[in-house]
Order: sequence, then C-alpha cells, then structure tokens
Amino acid sequence: MHFLKFDPTNENILYASGDIEGIFKTTDGGLSWQNINNNLARLPYGGNVYWTNDIVIDPQNSQKIYLCGGAGLWRSSNGGQQWDSLFVNYANDEPTMVSTIAVNSSNTNIIYMGLGDRTEGSFADYEPIPAYGGRTGLYKSTDGGTSWNKLNIPGFDTASIYSIHIVNENSDTILISTAKGIYRSLNGGASWTVANNGLPHTNCYMLKGTNISGTYTLFLTVRTLGTPGNVASFSGGFFRSDDFGNSWTDITSDLPKYEPTDSMFLDYWRFDINPSNPAHILIATTRGSHWDEAGIYGTWDADSPVPTWDLVFYPFHGGWMDSAFFIDPYVFDIVFSPSNPAKVAYCEEHVSISNDTGTTWQQKFTTQQVANKWKGNGLELMNTDAIAFHPTNPDVYFIGYDDFGLFRTDDNANSFSRLDPKQSPDYAPLPPLDGVKDIIIDPQIPTDIYISRWGGSQGDYIADYPTGGILYSSDNGNTFAPRVGSLPEGRCDLAMDMQSGAAGSRTLYCAVYYSGIYKTTNSGQSWTSVNTGFGAEAGKVWQIVIDPNNNQTLYAGLNTRGNGNIGIYKSTNGGQNWSLLNNTPAGDVLSLFVDNAGKIYAGITDNFDYYTSGGLYRSADGGNSWSEILDHSRVIDVQVHPLDTTIIVATGSPWYQYDDISPLGIHLTTDGGLSWQDVSAGINHTFFNFGFKKK
Repeated sequence: MHFLKFDPTNENILYASGDIEGIFKTTDGGLSWQNINNNLARLPYGGNVYWTNDIVIDPQNSQKIYLCGGAGLWRSSNGGQQWDSLFVNYANDEPTMVSTIAVNSSNTNIIYMGLGDRTEGSFADYEPIPAYGGRTGLYKSTDGGTSWNKLNIPGFDTASIYSIHIVNENSDTILISTAKGIYRSLNGGASWTVANNGLPHTNCYMLKGTNISGTYTLFLTVRTLGTPGNVASFSGGFFRSDDFGNSWTDITSDLPKYEPTDSMFLDYWRFDINPSNPAHILIATTRGSHWDEAGIYGTWDADSPVPTWDLVFYPFHGGWMDSAFFIDPYVFDIVFSPSNPAKVAYCEEHVSISNDTGTTWQQKFTTQQVANKWKGNGLELMNTDAIAFHPTNPDVYFIGYDDFGLFRTDDNANSFSRLDPKQSPDYAPLPPLDGVKDIIIDPQIPTDIYISRWGGSQGDYIADYPTGGILYSSDNGNTFAPRVGSLPEGRCDLAMDMQSGAAGSRTLYCAVYYSGIYKTTNSGQSWTSVNTGFGAEAGKVWQIVIDPNNNQTLYAGLNTRGNGNIGIYKSTNGGQNWSLLNNTPAGDVLSLFVDNAGKIYAGITDNFDYYTSGGLYRSADGGNSWSEILDHSRVIDVQVHPLDTTIIVATGSPWYQYDDISPLGIHLTTDGGLSWQDVSAGINHTFFNFGFKKK
C-alpha cells in the first residue's frame, strides 16, 4: 500500500492504493473498505492498471478523483464509481506510467502531468536512483485533461517526476522534483530553471509547500546516499526553502541518520504538513532504513533554523499481523485530514489511523472476532493462489495467499486463523517462502494437509521460479513439516491420488519446474523421478492432474515459454511412462482439469510470457482429439462442477500486457461450453483462482 488521500471535506472518507490491488475507499473512517477499481478491472491494460503512483483530488470538487498509475491517468467524477481515461499511451506494447499530477486550484482546467514511476526509491539502498527506462516528461493541459502538450525542460530526461507543486499564491509558479533535481517555472511552464542551490545532490523525492506566518515555504525530502561503514558519508534528509527554491536549508537536524552497529542509514521518503499548524510536520522512514530507529517523527517548529524532531510512533501492524508474524516499522505514506488535522493516516502493508495527531494509532484492515480469529474489513492487499475445501464440512476451508501464507476458516469465512507463525516461515531445508500455491486435504483424514510453498506469482516469475517445496501437516494446518526428501527445489505443482493408499501413505505427484515430475507413495517422505518419455522437456512440466476415474491415468502440461510445441503428455501406468498427445493444440499449458466423466480441459496460450492467442480446449476421448470450447488467450484456471459436468467455470486473467481481444473475468457455462456468460459483475479485480464448494 503506497498512497493515501483524505477527502478534503470529509475526514471519514479516505482513499488508499498500492502496486497490485488497485484503489480502495472508506466512508466510515476505516471501519470498512470497498475496492473501487470498478470498470478499470474490465479494461484491456492487464495488471498495469492496478499499479498506482498517486491519488489526487480536485481542489474544487471532492467527487473528482484522479488516479495516476502504471497504465496511464484516469479520472472519476463520482467518487470512484466510474473511471474515464485521460492519458493512455503505449509504445512497443509497453504502457506509459503517469507518476503524479497537479491541478490548479483557481482554474481546475489547468493540469500538469508528470511521467515515470513514483515508487522508485521507496526502498532505501543508499545508492543514486537509476535512470528511468520508460517514457518521461512533463505535460500540461488547459482543457481539463482532454488534450496535452509536452513542456520543454532543457536537460531533463531519463528521470521520473516525483512531485509537481503549484504555488497557490501565484499559480504560474510551478516546481517539480525529480531524480535530477528541482526545476522551477515562473511563467506556467513556458521556461524553466534548476533550483538546487543548497541541496547535497539531485536525487529529490517529495515536495510540498505552504504559507507559514506570511512566508511561502517549501519542504523537500532528498534521498539518503552514503557508504555503509562511513557515518560521515550521509547525504540527504529533509530540506526547506523560504524563497521558492532559490536556496535550500538542511533541517534534518536531529533526525536519526545512521546506526553504526549495523552500518545502516535512515532514509526519509514521505511527510505531510499539518494544515492548521504548518510548523507541525510528520515525517517517516522508508523500508530499508535501519529498523531500531525507524518510525514516524514529528516537529512543531519546522520554520525554525534548526527544528527539533521527536519520535512520535514506532509503527507496528497489529491485527493478525502481530510482531511475531512481521516487523516492518516503515511508512510508505502519511497524511493529515484537511477537514480535521487531528486525524492522521499512514500506510505500509496496511492502513492505520490516529485521532490525536499521531500519538496513538489503530489498524484499520481487520477486526478480531474471537481469540486469534480475524475478519478483514475489505482492505485486501494480496492475491490468493489456492483454495481448498474440507471434504465433509462446508464451513471449513483453506486460503493460500501470495505473500501472506496460509489461512483457515472454520465458520464459512466469518473469521480466519493465520496458520503461518511468521511471514516466510522457516522449514529447512527449504528457504523461507511466503507464498502458498497448492493446498490438498486428505479425503479420509481431513486434518492431514499438504501444501506447496513458493515465492509467489510475481516474485517467482521475476526470479524465474527457483524456489518451492512441499509441507505436510497432521493437525489441520496448525503446524507443518517439510516433505521434500530428494525432491529438487523449485516451483511445484502438486496432485494427490485420492483413490489409493491411506492417510500417512498417500501417493502424490509433484511437477517441479526445470526438474521434472516426482512421485511419492509414502506421503512425501521419499520421492522418485518419473520422467520416462519426456526427454529434454521434463523440466518444462507446469501442470499435472490425475484422472479421478482411473488413478493410473495422469496428464502433464508443459510451459515452454512460447516455443510453439505441443504441450500435453499422458501416462497410463501411474507416471512410469509418458507419451505425447500429438493431436493437442500447440502452446503453453496454463491450466489442466479432468472432470468426473473423464473429460480433459486445457487452457492453452501461444506464449506464457507474452500471449496473442489461445483457448480453452476439451477432449472426451483421453486426449486423442480436442475441440475449443472458449476462445480466450489466457485461461489460467478451469473448474468443472463435481455433480454436473455441464457447469464449467473458466477464469480469464490478465497479464502485464495490453490485450483488447480476450475478455477478462469469470466465464460460466451451464450447457457444457455451448454458450458462455461473463459473471464478473461486482468483482473489481481480475486475478482469479477457483474451486467448487460442496454443500
């Protein structure tokens, strides 16, 4: 969660947004939240549309909200119920990121728009911000965003714009902060000069201004640079200008700068100014700063030559994210409510609100129902990768999260128990892993749980799927132990033979990406490679499923990253031998399912990393022939109703690319695939996984 914005007229309305979840809104001070992506989730811009760089509210109309993000600039005229595009531009199939905007308060048709990634530098590493690789620049609109003109700023390129500040007393005076310093225009953007005098370097972050006792004052955070081990090398901090940027004064003062024991600096990224007392400022450290002295700091004399700073609060998450689970005492944004400055909000993985200008805080993402059981308030921050239902009790099921691990509900989602002792728990010899990909519940003894851990759908993709392994629990998921044996490490796809064996001696198959398929007949205590017939393609197995009617029949789907080969193999002897199903449509196999009638379903795309075509295919004769039942280039999950095989759900999920062909969302057929309907209404995100629940 990276950005917060209070409605300037209502202290109980707060907007929050981040990198993968989109934008949320509360109208009751954080007691409940609603995702307001709304029609954004139906647009063809893939996952980029959920990436947020800033939220800006029109200074004359609080119902008019601007959302700056990974796919462009959007505006809502009704408080987020509907979004309209103001600036969307793709070059070589890559979106142009809008970092921030500024709206002229006296003439709201005048808008300045900066390009780039505003989250660059949010992690302290004490190094200069690298050149931004995307499209950059500053643009101006004089017709409310209908048209845009690029402004010429000599010497400015390859840098994101972090802040645009219009001086209210003179709206022709504009300043921008960038990784190349501060630029200033005194004539509405017609000409520009640098304004870096007094700054230690030009890696500048957040810029804000206000009138203090008749003097217009600018405040600026500057990225911390330095050489660990050399306290004197600290360069950065917090700066003030009383002359519109002609000169800057370092007012970092007694803010902590360095912790010699661990050779770590502290980096100050976000701050806000109390609107009723502008000499009162709250500032916070960003992630990567030293943890002992991280926190929210405050000064009540920001206009003095040497302000005094005090630690106001050491952030902690609260709720189910207690200190045992996760300690991350940093802040990605902090804001005062303009209509009631006693109310302050900050965010990191969650949102907390203070009603006493920052002295005490309450988390606003979850509510405790009973001891160690929690229910979310609607502020859902992470993707779910797995769902598994208890075989006989419909009120019990497990949820596997991308970053937050494993949860269980015993009361049909009225409350959840966190099952991971901490984020990225230690289960040696596996490395710490925060994601849960697969969950399998033993059908005879439902307290026996098998899960596959991994680094998450994004983290593992970026790292090319190097990590993962299998864990086993005999106590309903309360504790786990590794079941890896000779199983190589990597992304696992796990399947259980539900027809043979007994609890404690189950047959399972695990497809480890880049290694191949492994089989156990003793619930994972030992594993054997079963890859005869794959040849060099064994390491490309992405999906594995067992025919529920014949436990000796298995199907494996390959992810060859777009080489165009046929990608489904079949075994009829429990994995001992495999043969290629030559009549299968070519492509990467994203999903596989075998229903209770023995029909096989495969979601196939032409390229896992960058797709252009594909579909959901079905075979009713063991894979000898196939027919397309849904034209969709990225079906990542398919489920068939266990009691009625004419009811099929297919999930068309986006990737990080422009796609105006494949319909995003949840697709349902009740006639075996002859016709489909989109049943996504009311769901404001398009990364889905599904399972059918027995009643």
